[in-house]
Amino acid sequence: MEIQVGKGTITIEGSVLDGIGKNYLVLKLITEAGPCTDAMCQIIITIHAIVESNLNPELIAFPAGGTYVAMEPAVYRSIDRGRQSVFVKETRHSGLVVKGFTPVQ
Repeated sequence: MEIQVGKGTITIEGSVLDGIGKNYLVLKLITEAGPCTDAMCQIIITIHAIVESNLNPELIAFPAGGTYVAMEPAVYRSIDRGRQSVFVKETRHSGLVVKGFTPVQ
């Protein structure tokens, strides 16, 4: 299923939607310091997809085949400004994986 997010899109595999049920698929940014030990180290930004039963009112939600995809405003801005095509897939070992996302300021 493909969802229009501003000028970009999110494509979700059918097996992911089946596994969510009546819960919400939430896309969140995770920031962590890089591997160096000084204060000049770059921050590493990654995106994670998780399934939650309650929806935080601060998130932006889109309907997706009987369920909802919710995301932080920073995720929405990055997908919209970068005109990105983001894919959410389910893997055997890693669970939910998000591909095609690049943080845009």
